[in-house]
Formats: sequence, C-alpha cells, structure tokens
Amino acid sequence: MGDVKLVASSHISKTSLSVDPSRVDSMPLTEAPAFILPPRNLCIKEGATAKFEGRVRGYPEPQVTWHRNGQPITSG
Repeated sequence: MGDVKLVASSHISKTSLSVDPSRVDSMPLTEAPAFILPPRNLCIKEGATAKFEGRVRGYPEPQVTWHRNGQPITSG
C-alpha cells in the first residue's frame, strides 16, 4: 500500500502524521442495519408526551421510521 501520511500546513508551520498501512482495513461494501442504542419501553400518564430514542448503524446509512399500530408516525 505504501507510506500513508496526513500533512497539515499553513504559512506558519507544518505537521504530519503517518499511518501504519498494515493496520488499515477496507470498509465493507455493506453492513446490515443494527441497533447500537435500542429504544426503551416507557410508562407515562395518559395524555402525557412520550419521547423515544434509538440509534442505528449500517452501510449504507439506514433510513429510520417509527410506527404505531402498524402505521408510520411523525414527531410532534
């Protein structure tokens, strides 16, 4: 692979950082969607606002949609 180096410079100074090419992995062409922070169940009073959060990863980046009773929902 050859020498891999990052160089940053300005008219004042210059710095560089080398990378060990043997430790560079290639990015997979695809990665299945996976939860890295799954949403949690909530118990709230009737009429109160619920806020659900979750985090996913994948490549290409997954599109996330929320559903309630089989129907897509939006924030608000």
